[in-house]
Amino acid sequence: MSRHSPSLRPASRQASRVRALASRVAGLEIQIEREGARPLPDSIRLSRLKREKLWLKDQIRLLVRQRLRSAVSRPTAPLGQQEGQRLA
Repeated sequence: MSRHSPSLRPASRQASRVRALASRVAGLEIQIEREGARPLPDSIRLSRLKREKLWLKDQIRLLVRQRLRSAVSRPTAPLGQQEGQRLA
């Protein structure tokens, strides 16, 4: 069984995933800022947080690139013809 809601279209699921990843990135940015502001920051923790943030940003880029590719490769109706319509 799929983890995703059957009512969501693949593009909606993908957009939702990107938003969730972006939210995690924002949370990591706050953690990085707080750790760096400490009198004696934990360099190992900072490094781990920064690596995780970069990985998440890479995942977002991949999802966006996939979405763009699928949008470009999707066949479009000829000019003046809407989807599902036939030319007379």
